[in-house]
Formats: sequence, C-alpha cells, structure tokens
Amino acid sequence: MGREPLEFKHQARYIGSLKKDEQLCDFYELVIDGKVQYVYIPVGAEQEGSDQ
Repeated sequence: MGREPLEFKHQARYIGSLKKDEQLCDFYELVIDGKVQYVYIPVGAEQEGSDQ
C-alpha cells in the first residue's frame, strides 16, 4: 500500500541554508493541520533522484 507523495510547493516557507551533519541543507517550515514542522533537504538531493 503505497502513499502518494504530498505536494508542499506553496505551503513551505524557506528558512535558509545551514549545515547539518557536515552537509549543507536547505531548511523549510511547514504548517500541516495547524502543527509547525521543520524539514531539511540536503543541497543537491534533487539531482541524486531517478530520471523517471
């Protein structure tokens, strides 16, 4: 039972780029169902994905 990926393109607020575990990451703030969550994405991660 797979779940479809969620789209947060217009809901995420970019905070900035910071180092996490010696890796440069972009940090974002999301508000989902009234709860604030913070996520990070390693810089360059979108280039490491599949070509599909």
